[in-house]
Amino acid sequence: MTELFDKDEIQGRWLTNSKMGRDSYIEFHPSGYFDLSDGRNGSYTIKKDSIYLNYPTLKPKGRLLKQTKDTLLIYWGNTEAIRYIRPR
Repeated sequence: MTELFDKDEIQGRWLTNSKMGRDSYIEFHPSGYFDLSDGRNGSYTIKKDSIYLNYPTLKPKGRLLKQTKDTLLIYWGNTEAIRYIRPR
């Protein structure tokens, strides 16, 4: 069974284990926009178990594998799942 995104719980800053580095993060805002630690930003849309990031030239889609108050696990396209954790 696929989980659904809790739109309220996703708000705020999430640290990632991506290849960008240990201090990389994404921050989701209630307004439907996000910021990345590398200065990029854009809008996002959530539909059931999917999240869509909207950049000017790219629109990646992610599928939620797990969501708790402190952890997000999202599978982005054909790559490995990325784990996001809340900073303490």
